[in-house]
Amino acid sequence: MSEPGAATLDELRTWPSERLLAARDESVLIERRARLERANIDRVLDERGAMHGRDPAEWVQSRDKVSAQTARGQVEVARALESLPEIHAAAAAGELSMEQLVPLVELATTETDAEWARRARHTQPSELNRMVRKQRVVTPAEMQARREARALRWWRTADGSGLRLSGEIFDVDAAFVEAVFEHEIETFKPPRGQPWEPRGRRGADALTAICRRAGQPGVADAKRSSWKPTVVVHRGSAAQPTVNGMPIAVETVVELIGHGARVRQVRDDDPLAPTTGDRIPQRLREYLTGRDATCRVPGCGRAFGLDAHHLVPRCRGGRTDKHNLVLVCTTHHHHLVPHGPGVLDGDPERPDGLTLRRVDQPGDGTGDARAGPAA
Repeated sequence: MSEPGAATLDELRTWPSERLLAARDESVLIERRARLERANIDRVLDERGAMHGRDPAEWVQSRDKVSAQTARGQVEVARALESLPEIHAAAAAGELSMEQLVPLVELATTETDAEWARRARHTQPSELNRMVRKQRVVTPAEMQARREARALRWWRTADGSGLRLSGEIFDVDAAFVEAVFEHEIETFKPPRGQPWEPRGRRGADALTAICRRAGQPGVADAKRSSWKPTVVVHRGSAAQPTVNGMPIAVETVVELIGHGARVRQVRDDDPLAPTTGDRIPQRLREYLTGRDATCRVPGCGRAFGLDAHHLVPRCRGGRTDKHNLVLVCTTHHHHLVPHGPGVLDGDPERPDGLTLRRVDQPGDGTGDARAGPAA
């Protein structure tokens, strides 16, 4: 096999697919090992004072021409791995990417090092990052800092024909804005038999409609005016209070209750199954929103337009409870059984518990029935 990077594009086109796949896997391992080695080199250079007193992340950012976030992540990984030998060994073997390692070193402890070295291989970076957010306790000071960072900017396009918008809104305000937009977008349904407009266009139409109503006194939407954020609180787990999947301070829950918000307390051992029929109860839907937050198809991560999907279809005896339901985006929902060829196998209660395969590929047997969490 040629040295990595030695083969030209024309030469690669002559290789059989099996050789290309093997070469690609090898290059991924080499890249992962090289990034880890570079992070470790930076750690030693910092110890020796070879960065001339500069902040290590700033030095890495300047020298490697990477983002500040990437540089900080690599520096923190190198610092943490010394006390996490099992994860370090897995990373040195090329089994973990830097994108997995950055959140992983925040999650793992010396006691859970071996467990995470095993589990993280099959866990998406987005899931690890979400677990980091859920494990951190958000303080009122952090929420105040985020509120002070709120911003919305708009400016004319270069040709003067329109507006561009950019900004950030956080916490409960973000949940409120998101809920209103979701409600508005769903009102722009196409005529029967016609395709839906792209979501981005419907979002622009929703914002325009909201602004137009602001200039019409007395026009109100009773359903939207009565909307209250729902805080899903998990008992018996490390999950902290969230609103629409966003972590908030405990003190904010008290504040929300005082303002009439609906608060749902969910026990980990409550299956939340419907008493009759297969309709998904509101409490179960709220639990899924707090647990999943994004599409559970590995590698997706979409956070909007999510559908509840039965891992074992109802037509095959699948139950309507939290052990057989996950949230997936509409696109992937159409690709999963019984509508398409894809199958999600595993335990949805574990962040690393799901794998995707084609229906004609052999599974591990976990897709046949789901009476509860995997042992």
